[in-house]
Amino acid sequence: MAPRSKLGRRIRELFIHDWLEIFLTVLGILFLGLTVLCVVAVVVDIATWNDSGTGFSAGEGVLKLSKGFALALFSVGAVVTAAVAWALVGPPLRDWVRAFARWRRRNSGPR
Repeated sequence: MAPRSKLGRRIRELFIHDWLEIFLTVLGILFLGLTVLCVVAVVVDIATWNDSGTGFSAGEGVLKLSKGFALALFSVGAVVTAAVAWALVGPPLRDWVRAFARWRRRNSGPR
């Protein structure tokens, strides 16, 4: 097999890096969506904490226990998915914000 040129290697590395970054960013956005769903579940659980007329045939103690378990589970889920989302989306998001700020400073001169 013939040795590849430096330019070909760099172009291939550039595309591999870009696709990996895009994949990780999309994965981070999905985790951010999971975070939002967990937060909504926590809010709904807190808002319906004292509702006993849910049609559930078990006693009030079992209902409070299941709501407490859901509150703990979704709270921990929100924290964990937010941490994973920030780890995956944080650096590209900071880069996009900085690039936008630089672009705005360059293009917002006196008119």
